[in-house]
Amino acid sequence: MNNNNPIKIMTNKHIARSLALSGLLLVITGCNNSLVNNKAAQPVTNIPSLLDKTKEQPDSKADSKDDHTAADDSASTSEGISAVVNANNQFAVTMYQQLNGQSKQVDANVFFSPYSLTSAIAVLYAAAEGNTKAQIQKTFYYPSLPILNPNSAALYNQFNCSGQLI
Repeated sequence: MNNNNPIKIMTNKHIARSLALSGLLLVITGCNNSLVNNKAAQPVTNIPSLLDKTKEQPDSKADSKDDHTAADDSASTSEGISAVVNANNQFAVTMYQQLNGQSKQVDANVFFSPYSLTSAIAVLYAAAEGNTKAQIQKTFYYPSLPILNPNSAALYNQFNCSGQLI
């Protein structure tokens, strides 16, 4: 029986290497103590909608104590954001099913971050060519780069630009 499922093609060794590489990339690019908030928690009363860019948003950069530079998401659209989110969700479900389907994994806990994995591999996808690019796209369900890049940037900004309305 010919099974072309890209996740099943990857061996356990490849999955472990991918997870290790992704973790290393995340450690190198994002570990700092700016995520620690020593203030008492305040209730969230108004959550800005990422998909509603038509509303005028106040400039809160002056109020932000975080020196985070926002990614360029000027070309993002609600349809593009949905495509990126759907790709991430599809990858997450497929990856979980593959991990959960291993006999030694049945009684063990599973933890992985699909967003972190897809974000890290998207960097490789942007630089890849030919068969490598096609395999990455097939495995991670990425839309085309003109859709992936600005809409991933919009999601990144939503997750990382604390205190700033997008």
